Amino acid sequence: MWKKPHEFPFFFFFLQGLPIAHNAKRTIMSSDSLALQSVSRFQGGNYTCIASNVEGDGESNIVELKVMCKLI
Repeated sequence: MWKKPHEFPFFFFFLQGLPIAHNAKRTIMSSDSLALQSVSRFQGGNYTCIASNVEGDGESNIVELKVMCKLI
């Protein structure tokens, strides 16, 4: 059975509780995915996702990203 358009969820991504903005150089968001490119130490931290539709909201578990880098 096909879902009605208003039933499809919207996804919102967060780093340390703050919303993540789409940035073509480093952060790419599609309808339900988050991709990070050229990761720097500033992108490390706790990521979460909230999905929302007419039925309500749901929050993902926290995913911790640890960025290891060589200090110069």
